[in-house]
Amino acid sequence: FCNKVNIVIAPTEEIKQELISYGVQRPIEVVPTGIDTIEFSQLPKKDIRKEYSIPHNATLLMYAGRLAKEKNLEFLSKVVSRYMHENSNVWFLIVGDGPERKALESFFEDEGLTSRTIFTGYIPHKEIKDYYKAADLFVFASLTETQGLVVLEALASGTPVVAIAYKGIANVLVNGEGAITCGINEEEFYHAIKVALDRREELSKKGIEYVEKYWSMNTMVDKLEKIYQTALQQGFIDFTMPSIINTSLQLKLNAIFKKLIELFD
Repeated sequence: FCNKVNIVIAPTEEIKQELISYGVQRPIEVVPTGIDTIEFSQLPKKDIRKEYSIPHNATLLMYAGRLAKEKNLEFLSKVVSRYMHENSNVWFLIVGDGPERKALESFFEDEGLTSRTIFTGYIPHKEIKDYYKAADLFVFASLTETQGLVVLEALASGTPVVAIAYKGIANVLVNGEGAITCGINEEEFYHAIKVALDRREELSKKGIEYVEKYWSMNTMVDKLEKIYQTALQQGFIDFTMPSIINTSLQLKLNAIFKKLIELFD
């Protein structure tokens, strides 16, 4: 099916390589999901620190995402708990839910850090920006991301990020552009937290600028427009559907594509 179109659009470089491995021979362009920078630049609607009784002068670390093994939360918890033990004014906000929640709660209870560790449970995406803005630093250790939208959302909110530069995250974050990245090493991650907090103001500003320039919805729309123009200049490729699709649907789709060409020609 993909070999019957002018250009294939993939959301990440990883997906592009997977399509190639499946035998796709047409040109493949990577256009990631764009971030609504206007939404994440807005002032918070509610005071998250007040809601969860977190002191306004506390240093607040935050994680957001599914609480599952593939997010490498055991690694993250060990590093964050160490930092909390060495800094009595540090709190940890864990946004999300999942099968590992009980294990994480038990871990922080055993560490004697329950009073400074907040589990919010599931939070609707439309409310998440208020949580980013309440935090001083967003920490993320997942090794399975294809893109990792949460790190970009955090940056767009003005919250610096510490993350492991692996797979999709390595393709998204640039060390020093709002984020401090490191390898899969607890000592490196711990040091990255210290560096990011020391450079918080600088990283906050750079992160906002970085997302706006490279990852905003406007940037992705511009990329898509250029791709469509390229496809139209190449000329119409007859869109022949597999036999499992009925002929009437095929004819309708062909008519739609031809109409689009007339509109943009």
